[in-house]
Amino acid sequence: MKNKFNKKNYLIFTLLLIVLWGCSGKKETTKPEIKNITDAVFASGYVAYSDEYWATANTEGFILNTYIKEGDTVKVLQNLFQLSSDIQFLNAQNAQVNYQDALAKINTNAPQLAQLKSQILQVERTLELDKKNYERYAVLIAKNSVSQLEYDTASLQYKNSKSNLKILKKSLIELENKLQLQIKNTKNQLEIQKQYISDYLMKSTTNGVVLEITKNTGELAKKGELLARIGGGKLITKLYIAEEDINKIVLNQKAILALNTDTKKTYEAKVSKIYPTFDDKEQSFIIEVSFTNEVPKLFSGTQVQGNIVFEERKNTITIPSKYLTDNNTVLLENGEEKTIEIGIYNSEWIEVLNGIDENTTIVLPKSN
Repeated sequence: MKNKFNKKNYLIFTLLLIVLWGCSGKKETTKPEIKNITDAVFASGYVAYSDEYWATANTEGFILNTYIKEGDTVKVLQNLFQLSSDIQFLNAQNAQVNYQDALAKINTNAPQLAQLKSQILQVERTLELDKKNYERYAVLIAKNSVSQLEYDTASLQYKNSKSNLKILKKSLIELENKLQLQIKNTKNQLEIQKQYISDYLMKSTTNGVVLEITKNTGELAKKGELLARIGGGKLITKLYIAEEDINKIVLNQKAILALNTDTKKTYEAKVSKIYPTFDDKEQSFIIEVSFTNEVPKLFSGTQVQGNIVFEERKNTITIPSKYLTDNNTVLLENGEEKTIEIGIYNSEWIEVLNGIDENTTIVLPKSN
């Protein structure tokens, strides 16, 4: 019984070896297919607004008011945040008081100007009388009707009045110039203080959408800190391109994109911008592509994968790329290696220009 059992086991083992040998000897074959093929550059990236920017604190202060929330649509110069600025408001008030005071001093009813103008008016009247008196004495002296002393006295009085009027008018001009300069200086100081105040009231610089807010009301905002990300313009896609592929990219080149939010659909786009420098942070070149048609429910930050098409062939002979060896040969059914001329290719398919046709059966190389 023991010998029969061993012979039976041996027979089963032998049959298994034959089956396994037969399976391992089966060759995977295919024939070239007529189909369309594209050669493209693969790239990944993300959706962003074309005019995206960060609203940055220009000064330090606690956030007193937040006028926006994420998802809001904002207009140019719309209020975003109000920061605390008690000392700055006092400085602005003082500057306003100084400016108003300077304006008051140059008013026609201002005491300094009124007094000086009154003095000028009095001297002008005196000068008129002194002039007439001098002219009268000049006639009389010619007739020897008055003494030389009387004439000299009248002449000196007339000259003094003219000199006094000249001095007063010069003083008036100097005072007015001084007051005008005070107005200019105080106005400049007021504008500076208003500018400082404006640093505490942050406004939007473009029309857009609030994408992100990093600080809440009551928190301290430091100078240069990013408080809100605003997206303006249109939604575009930024893609990262490897160094070896950047020379294949040109403007208006066709692109086929898939969004991570819905990988089953693809969208056509075109290259709209090629950034001129290598991005050290991303270790790649960056391009922008714009969708040809409107994409529904497109969100900023969505991850994107796509292909930039730089060559297409229609109705051409192709073989699966795994059937091609490193030296551009294929294996025929009879074991012969046949050199072929290839055209464009991608990760799945290779265009055959010469060497075999659609009736040729080729064998998958063992290394594959």
